Amino acid sequence: MGPIMLDIDNGHLMDDWENASRTEVSDYKAGAQEICINETWVKDPPNILIFSLNRVKYDKNALKLVKDFKKFEFEKVIHADQLLEGNIGRIDGVRERTRRLKAEIKRLRAELEACKEDTTLEGLSNTVSFLKAQIAAKNGTVQ
Repeated sequence: MGPIMLDIDNGHLMDDWENASRTEVSDYKAGAQEICINETWVKDPPNILIFSLNRVKYDKNALKLVKDFKKFEFEKVIHADQLLEGNIGRIDGVRERTRRLKAEIKRLRAELEACKEDTTLEGLSNTVSFLKAQIAAKNGTVQ
């Protein structure tokens, strides 16, 4: 087994390794609703795993190579059994549930960021405070 080539799209070893081991065949010619997935599984894990991180990609817009400086994290413990050929049947359900949970986490993070950037609530709070102060001033009371 040679080095495992990884794109660093997710920034986490296991996520990017899973992406590298499961690719869609782009030139598959079947019905419009069908896709072809090519999966690569480890039959016998070696004593040493070697990973090669692809940090250089070709930018089609700029027409040049661009280096990717994204942070990449290696887990302290690598669970290679998730990609062993002998565990194909057992891991499929876990993978699907993990994909759904990761998609939900991504959606929630995006929603959280949108809330952080949204100043509407802060503006409404300031408006309410202003109106309370105006009403108090009109009634001659101090707030």
